Amino acid sequence: MNNLRHETDGFGDVSSDASDTRSDSALKNNNALLDSLRSGYSSKTSQLNSRLNKQIAVNGMLSLAVVALTAATLYLAVFRTTDPYVLEVDENNNVSYGGPLTSTLQMGDEYTAPELGEFIEYWRTVTPDNTMQKRNITRLYCMIPKGSVTETKMNGYFTNDQNDPFVKNKNLSVATRIRQISKLDGSTWQVEWYETSRTHDGTVIAENSLVKGTMIVEKTKPDPNCREGNPLGVYIMDINWTNIR
Repeated sequence: MNNLRHETDGFGDVSSDASDTRSDSALKNNNALLDSLRSGYSSKTSQLNSRLNKQIAVNGMLSLAVVALTAATLYLAVFRTTDPYVLEVDENNNVSYGGPLTSTLQMGDEYTAPELGEFIEYWRTVTPDNTMQKRNITRLYCMIPKGSVTETKMNGYFTNDQNDPFVKNKNLSVATRIRQISKLDGSTWQVEWYETSRTHDGTVIAENSLVKGTMIVEKTKPDPNCREGNPLGVYIMDINWTNIR
């Protein structure tokens, strides 16, 4: 019996050793799995950080490019203005570059007549588009010297609500059509034009009303602030007009 007991005790020790061995093996496997997971997580985190850093760098460069482009655009808009120039039209209506506009350029009457037609359009046209109407008035006054007789007459003309284009355009529009522009003598010019008034639904109120005006015109160096409204420096010093019919 004692021998049997001893033998049984020996088997018990073998079973315990095997169990410990399996536990150690499982623990090592678990540690290896954890190490693998940690390594994979660390690798993915490193990749994500790398991508994030690259994206931040790209966004930074794009932001700098936008700022540089904006600065360049502002510089060109403020400091780099296009110098006025002359276009020549021959008898076949072919347009060509006539050279830069300078204070020494001698402009013939062929350049003056179209500018007077523009003056009439800016002055007498009435449009329901307030933006266009404002542009016309701005360009009109670009052709009127400050303190001139024309300025006094125009100010008086627009003071009357019957002539105020921003009052008239609420109910009607007025279109102009040049009939004739001719030089009378020296700096005096005569312009005849038609005016047609319509309501906003297209109904004609007055058609082809004839108006005649005489102007005293001077040509001088254009104002840099009025290069669009008066690029050739044609100024209306005095004007008188009358309705023919």
